[in-house]
Amino acid sequence: MAEATTTYPRLSLNDSEFSDATIRSSRQDFQVHKHVVAAGCDVVKTMIRQARYADKPLRLDWTSMNPDIVALMVKHIYHEHADFDSLSISDLRDLFCYGKERDMPTFCGIAFDALTTREFDISDSVTADTLGDVLREVYAYRQDNGAVEGPSFTVRNLTATNLLRSPSLLQLLAAYPALAERLIAHNRPERNLVDFLVTPTTIVSFVERPITSTWQPAPLQSTRYLEMYPYQKYTLDDLVATDATICTAHGKLLLHKSVLAVGSSYFKAMFLSHFKEGSSGESDLEAEDPVVLDMVIKFMYGQEDVIDGLKILDATKLYMLADKLFVPTLQAAVMEILVRYGNAPPDKDILDDLAEALGVIYLVHDELRRTLMQPLWKLICCDPLRTVIGNQSMRDALADLPLFALELEARFRVLRLCRGQAGPSTWVSLR
Repeated sequence: MAEATTTYPRLSLNDSEFSDATIRSSRQDFQVHKHVVAAGCDVVKTMIRQARYADKPLRLDWTSMNPDIVALMVKHIYHEHADFDSLSISDLRDLFCYGKERDMPTFCGIAFDALTTREFDISDSVTADTLGDVLREVYAYRQDNGAVEGPSFTVRNLTATNLLRSPSLLQLLAAYPALAERLIAHNRPERNLVDFLVTPTTIVSFVERPITSTWQPAPLQSTRYLEMYPYQKYTLDDLVATDATICTAHGKLLLHKSVLAVGSSYFKAMFLSHFKEGSSGESDLEAEDPVVLDMVIKFMYGQEDVIDGLKILDATKLYMLADKLFVPTLQAAVMEILVRYGNAPPDKDILDDLAEALGVIYLVHDELRRTLMQPLWKLICCDPLRTVIGNQSMRDALADLPLFALELEARFRVLRLCRGQAGPSTWVSLR
């Protein structure tokens, strides 16, 4: 026989005459109706079915909850307007937790909808960390209840620096690769996801930080992404767990796919795809300068001091290889070194390396060209004749690169005009 159902009149919070339950908060008590609250709260529904609560007034102690959120929840239960849009990220997390603890899935859904439709600015590390914490709990809860991951969330200022300042957000993307891909596609960041993941040392330091949430990431279903986020810290001396081989001009290096894939989009595509290198675990880089390649690999293994004291030519070669292998963190670090050369006082000792470096990258990389022209321009301003004519490397670069010669000619003209020198330029005689 079907269970008999009881039809109740539509009641509001103002109908206190028929109230048979009380919700206590730290600020006020709400006189409510058991059947109304039970419609949205499975815990209350279970309680009123028990004999001891059937005919007695029900008292719900919610004093440990945020009183503002309690007021909104009560309003929503009675179908009154509740302004959940005004809640902060922390409040949304509390709302989700209250709904989860008291079997009120409606409020879990409200929190999820707000988190996935609102835009958050993650330039604030506190906001980013809180967002990562609550989303990890939300997605884990949905996964436990058989729901798909759902829509992505939207953020502002999605950059490498901001993302890497938030261990919680980083762990969220590591645990849900599909979510990470949708986030990247939806938010249109400047670079792809792997650019936000730096060396394994940095990731380990983030993961080792205490996390306030008790949530643990669910095991990944796809083994393709297991190696992308190496929580195990490897070093170049860890030969037991090696699963990748890099062939260089000096021989073979035994390395770890996970470290290489996190540090380099090039190795990520190679080892975590259907290319033959993905199954064999071997990459041939014998054509690259072995000394420069060694610096790239050491940097990806966390030995960041390997780039300290680089000369301008070595730094240029390192930048070019990092650009080729898509190692953005190394590119940024080397660019800082090159910019310091440009900001330093003129130094004639770097002219040979500078001329050779410009000869290598002049027609290849505009950003590097502009950076390296700064120290050269300072030298030209100090001693234009000796800088150009008195240096064999500079003369070779001018002979090999007509566009380089034309740019210097234009700079000479500007220099002469700035100094108020009349008459034709002597550039033709210099060339």
